[in-house]
Amino acid sequence: MAMLVEDGLLDVGATVLGPASTVEEALSMIETATSDGGLAAAVLDLNLGGCSVLPVADKLASLGVPFVIATGCGEGCDTGGHTEAPLLHKPFDLGRLTSAVQELL
Repeated sequence: MAMLVEDGLLDVGATVLGPASTVEEALSMIETATSDGGLAAAVLDLNLGGCSVLPVADKLASLGVPFVIATGCGEGCDTGGHTEAPLLHKPFDLGRLTSAVQELL
C-alpha cells in the first residue's frame, strides 16, 4: 500500500520522503528533512508498525507542517486533537489522497 501511495504522490509531482515503518524512523526522517530545508506536507497512517503515530503528528504540528491522516479506524478515531488534519478512511481512492495533499499545499 505504501508503494501505491508513493507512486500516486510522485505522479502529481511530489518529492516523497519515506515511507517510514516505525515512529522512531518517521521522527528521524522529519529531523533530517528539517535540517535539509523542511517538509511541505505529510501523510500519516495512525497505526505505524503497531504503534500510534501521534508523536509524529505532534512533531509535524509543532513545526507547522500540515498532514493528512490515513486510517483503518472507524469514525471517531483518536487523532490526538489534530482536528485540522484531513482524515481519510481506508480503503480510500488514491485520487482523494493526492487531492487532499495538494489542498494542504
